[in-house]
Amino acid sequence: MSRTASRPRRQKKSAASRLRPFWILALVALFAGTVAAYVALTWRGFYPTRVIVVGNGPIAAAQILAAAKVDPQRNLWLQDARAMAKRVEAIPLIATASIHRGLPASVRIAVTLRAPAFALDPPGGRRYVLDRDLRVLYADDGATSEPAIVPSRPLAPSPGAFVSDPQVIAMRDDVYALRAAHADPVRLRYDKYESLIVTMRDGLVVLLGDDGEDLQKKIALLEPIRSQLAKGKPIAAIDLRAPNTPVVRYK
Repeated sequence: MSRTASRPRRQKKSAASRLRPFWILALVALFAGTVAAYVALTWRGFYPTRVIVVGNGPIAAAQILAAAKVDPQRNLWLQDARAMAKRVEAIPLIATASIHRGLPASVRIAVTLRAPAFALDPPGGRRYVLDRDLRVLYADDGATSEPAIVPSRPLAPSPGAFVSDPQVIAMRDDVYALRAAHADPVRLRYDKYESLIVTMRDGLVVLLGDDGEDLQKKIALLEPIRSQLAKGKPIAAIDLRAPNTPVVRYK
């Protein structure tokens, strides 16, 4: 019989048994992370304490702060900055709003303003000031320097709304077309035949007829006609409804 006794084979440890010592460490790390997250979420140092507004011009900062609704009793970093910006942009005079957060809990609200571009002067109603996108900025029954657009039908839009009336949109585009031709319109309206009538800043009345495809052709005649007649009698009106045979009426 051999003196050498057989030795028992060493069993290979399973993956679970090898990782078992690290489970406690993982649980401790998870617990520590949970506690840290809770502390971070509830730490009053992340509650907003300083909120400033820039770019607001004539709009009171208090109005913007009220619209933004920054909650002083809640972690700033859990509040929806995009929703804040949208609420601020709902103020009629504001074009854009951006929310900038800084550590630990400061807020800077930067806004850009919409510029008055037109006056909407509907029949029998209030006068409104619009921007170039036809958003209603405010009601103003006084005189304004912006071109007045006079639709044929009554309109009563709310501040902050966008005017989608086809006549208003067409006349807005006509203003830019006239300016491109070096004209300075101050009032645009339609007569009962849906014929466009434009009053210039110097009092000249221009009858343009249908607001159709040949409008650019009619507008292009304005400057040459005025240049040719500049040294003659003062002109009261130019009728361009038939562009091939324009008619000039003197004062």
